[in-house]
Amino acid sequence: MKEVTEKTLSYSSMSLLQNCEKRYAHYKVYDTPIDSDAQDSTEAFNLGKAFHAVLESTNHEPVDNLTPLVEEKVKEHEVVAAETPKVEAMCRKYYRLNELSGLKCIACEIEVRTNNFLGYVDAIMEDVMGNWWIVDLKTAARVSPMLLSRLKHDTQLNLYGSHFELIAEKLNIPAKRFKGMRYRVTTKSKLIMKTTEGYNGFVKRVMNGIESYDIAIPKNEKIMTEARKRHNQLHERSLQLFAGEEPKCNYTYCDSYFRPCPYWSQCHGDTYTNCEKGLKMLTAKDYEEKIGDL
Repeated sequence: MKEVTEKTLSYSSMSLLQNCEKRYAHYKVYDTPIDSDAQDSTEAFNLGKAFHAVLESTNHEPVDNLTPLVEEKVKEHEVVAAETPKVEAMCRKYYRLNELSGLKCIACEIEVRTNNFLGYVDAIMEDVMGNWWIVDLKTAARVSPMLLSRLKHDTQLNLYGSHFELIAEKLNIPAKRFKGMRYRVTTKSKLIMKTTEGYNGFVKRVMNGIESYDIAIPKNEKIMTEARKRHNQLHERSLQLFAGEEPKCNYTYCDSYFRPCPYWSQCHGDTYTNCEKGLKMLTAKDYEEKIGDL
């Protein structure tokens, strides 16, 4: 078991702990090696990181000759080179949105640290009225039709929002000018470049098929307080696990995001692949063939 050297709880760790204590414990407390057949590809995640890195490097403003910077960030974050024009298209789509929104970035990647929380806000932006917003950037294959309905109570946004006074002090901006959070999501493309197509032409085609959205969520003190309270409760639970308490198992989280848990064997007695052996998924056609063989 690890010694408790870091007492903070990030949003991502909070989310993992809330969904499955046992997975959190194997990852954070016990430092358990992942299963030999675990699917640990980070390709999609790395593409998002490259996108974020380009925006941060340009302070969310378009620049001349963007391609070399995109190439640099794609390589830095280990994204396959073929994805470069797609990342550039996503950035250009975002730049257009940001330009039309009238918001200006005043800070990027702001560390928010307290005695029990550590987080990094993607950006702080100021509107034309001089008010400022906490901005969270996302990339997604598609946007859920339920997105608008749930964002008001989004835990991550409200947890960041609950620290607005700390952010204001750190950046020397007026806390009374804080208006809320903005959720910005840019969609990704599955298009493939044609052999007859040039780089710039492909970038334009990708841009025509993707979108960048800006959603403003006004601050709500009650909801932000609820998010902070929930984080504090989970932080206490994390300390209990580090102190040796037995974690609870959540079997409904074993295949979250359509991927098996990397610690599958710790709860199921064997790896995901081996557990699959011996069982079959039968269709009507399979039964028809069985009957025909009789």
